[in-house]
Amino acid sequence: VIERRPKLRIALCWAYALLHRHVEAQSVFEQITRDLASSDAVDEEIMDHLRAIEPVVVALADRFDESMRLAEHNRSSLTSPGSFSWDILTILLGTRFMELGRFREAHSLLEAGLQNQRETGNLLSATHSACLLGTLELTQGRLRKATELFRWAASRGPHDPESGQAGAAAAIYLASALYEMDELDEAEVLLMKVPVLMGWFIRGKIKPEH
Repeated sequence: VIERRPKLRIALCWAYALLHRHVEAQSVFEQITRDLASSDAVDEEIMDHLRAIEPVVVALADRFDESMRLAEHNRSSLTSPGSFSWDILTILLGTRFMELGRFREAHSLLEAGLQNQRETGNLLSATHSACLLGTLELTQGRLRKATELFRWAASRGPHDPESGQAGAAAAIYLASALYEMDELDEAEVLLMKVPVLMGWFIRGKIKPEH
């Protein structure tokens, strides 16, 4: 069934990529591109997904410079700016700019991405973008702005922090910012909702046995 339905194969490829199973993702990606090369019909939606998946898979293989080049090139080639694929490449590029210390470019990209994700209702990507923007604000000493972004992210996307990775990450980012503001009670409540990850930030004033 998957072989007969290209969009199912795209979904499978994304699933492998998001699970960080880059070998399987690469294999499915190559199968799809081979089949498309021998086909007369071109589905632009599928092509946009492939343009987004390619740099993600390359990044998962730790080839970050190559991934960044592909992301910049493929993002400019998308037929639907503002689509899911556009969101993914925006987040990928924004993250890489942050890692390289190119904060102004990262902020511009991620802010544009977050605005689009809010407007289109892509709350999963919006949660990630808000966390990245908050981290960027925190890196530059803007604690209150960072806290606002983390709080927004923790209240959107997966509404319950236990319901998924994005919600749990947002709760932890928010708790870390609250810790820096000495808002320990609220930070502890948040961290208790994600007990598996709680030990990452419980240090110092909050007792480990809590």
